[in-house]
Amino acid sequence: MESEKSTLVIGDLTALFAARSKCKKSINYSKLDSALKRVMGVSSFDANIWFTLFRQDNEKQASFIQGLRDIGWVIETVPSREVKRMQDTRDYRFDSRIAYSLGNACETYDRVVVVSDSYELFAPICALQDDDAEIETFLAFFPEALDGRWWRELRNNDSKLSFIDLELELNTERRLDIQPEHVEQPSEAVCNGPEN
Repeated sequence: MESEKSTLVIGDLTALFAARSKCKKSINYSKLDSALKRVMGVSSFDANIWFTLFRQDNEKQASFIQGLRDIGWVIETVPSREVKRMQDTRDYRFDSRIAYSLGNACETYDRVVVVSDSYELFAPICALQDDDAEIETFLAFFPEALDGRWWRELRNNDSKLSFIDLELELNTERRLDIQPEHVEQPSEAVCNGPEN
């Protein structure tokens, strides 16, 4: 049954890449898209935006980004040279851009899904719940890669934030062997993500 609620997905692809590396797992992004749609009860999202670092000279990364765009994801790329350098760019998160997007969502969407491991997004997500608007909020990520501080909030009975376990949902997706109708054959880049 198709949900009538408008749904926005905001995601941090650098966080997913870091989880992939940390947990030594492969992420099939086409199935991730399918799993999120299944959990939210929609055939497509009203809007989505995904943030990632990007190097134009990296052909595999360009192919990966194009594959994500082909399945309907809106990707905002930021050149790696434009961010403050850390020891490892896998540690970079798009918290400020996601928080800004959350602020813009409060008058437009009934439900917001945030795909990130960053605890710094807790306050902006809660701000959506503090308004008079009754926005349903969801955090989606891999439990073993999630910042540990999230668990205190997610276990809080007063929290209106729901958690989507991507590990569980992707395993369910594999068992169901669902392939989105709008995707003929996802490229290998979309299935496994870019190589370093």
